[in-house]
Amino acid sequence: MDYIVQPFVTYVTNWNEIFTMFMSVWRYQRPDSLGPAGWYQFFKQEYKEILMSCTMDMEFIIYTLAIGALITIIRIGSQKLILDKIPIWLDMNEESRDKFPESLFRLISYIFIWSCTSYVILFSNYPILDDPDYMWSDFSGVSTIIAPDIFFVYVLQCGYYVHCAYANIALDVHRADFWALMLHHVVTLSLISFSYASRYHNVGIAVVFLHDICDIFIELAKCGLYLQVLGGKKYWLPDKVSTVAFITFTSLWVWLRLYWFQTKVLMSTAVASMQFDMDGEFYLIFNVLLLILYGLNLYWFFFILLIIVDILSGGELADKREEELVAKTRAEILKRKKQT
Repeated sequence: MDYIVQPFVTYVTNWNEIFTMFMSVWRYQRPDSLGPAGWYQFFKQEYKEILMSCTMDMEFIIYTLAIGALITIIRIGSQKLILDKIPIWLDMNEESRDKFPESLFRLISYIFIWSCTSYVILFSNYPILDDPDYMWSDFSGVSTIIAPDIFFVYVLQCGYYVHCAYANIALDVHRADFWALMLHHVVTLSLISFSYASRYHNVGIAVVFLHDICDIFIELAKCGLYLQVLGGKKYWLPDKVSTVAFITFTSLWVWLRLYWFQTKVLMSTAVASMQFDMDGEFYLIFNVLLLILYGLNLYWFFFILLIIVDILSGGELADKREEELVAKTRAEILKRKKQT
């Protein structure tokens, strides 16, 4: 039982350290007044510090926008030429025809992007996840040199989330968590851009590494769901693939997004960073962004738990976000009918 109890004890103890350190910095840096005027002065000072202490070079912006545009063009082109035709060739049902190309493209994208990120994390000489202090050991402000491989991963990740923000509005099937997803993309873009500009890149690359692999398995699970019924006939293999992918996804979500994100990232940014005098103006804003991202991970874990409860109750694997959206739409239609 120690392999279960000990991580749980560590998890609880870590939160105590994180919030104790965070609140000590908050008491020191908090606005003089918690009214509108106080918050205005607080954010005004934060903005000045960002302008003075951060640098966003034009090369990063150009590469990011170019990659975001390129991914969008590739998606639109690949859907028209190939992806949108696959459901027709396989004779999928109408409900799956719009969703399958979207999930397949994301699956391929996440595999490629996570492979690039994992190469830097696992096979380069950067002990980012093994040593919390390493994230800050070579920090020297905006003069800190960013290695070419980390720069490549940064513009790739940032460009992809620029595409995701646009796709969530214009290309994807809208789901019940549309606004949570938009908040996630905005927070992720803010974290990636801000961590690059402030040279907190070791933190940023650790965050995307811990998150992206989960997306691979959830998209694989969804692709399996959409492939279950072809030509009116149900196949067992896609169902098994979905089940295994979902179990893997859930395990990775708990281990990486909820546990390691706290122990490897938040413990470094909120606690270990203080050993290197990293309690400046960016401490609060950077950790708040990370805590928002963690809160979103908890929010989506609620949907995962709903799916698990449904399966244990005899239901089938399904996307609860879509079920919620369908239920709301039906309720609105019934309401309009009653009014007329």
